[in-house]
Amino acid sequence: MMMNTNEPHSNASQQPIGDLSEDRWALFLSQTAQIAWADVAPLFARGQVIQVADSVDLITAAVALAEDDKTQVAQWMAQHRFGLLDVATAKCWAQGEPNLWAVVVNPWVLVQQRVSAEPALNR
Repeated sequence: MMMNTNEPHSNASQQPIGDLSEDRWALFLSQTAQIAWADVAPLFARGQVIQVADSVDLITAAVALAEDDKTQVAQWMAQHRFGLLDVATAKCWAQGEPNLWAVVVNPWVLVQQRVSAEPALNR
């Protein structure tokens, strides 16, 4: 069978890495939303909640996790800006009305408490 080389064809493996990151960033941005603690609590009980510090861009963190960027994730973890949600913070969130935002990077749910109303983009 002869292949017609004049017709465009799709091969995801040929897409530049930068484009994949941009596509993931756009996808995660579109899937990011405010979330109530009541919706986070069951996920926390299953150990699926990763807390992202307000100083880290939530979408950038999602992309780094999805792309298995061990260096960046390890740096954030060493700086205590990325990691499993701890019990003390969970209790604090349960007692108040925190401004929480979340995005799913299966099987994880990345959650960020925003101090300001503005999203933490490109920090």
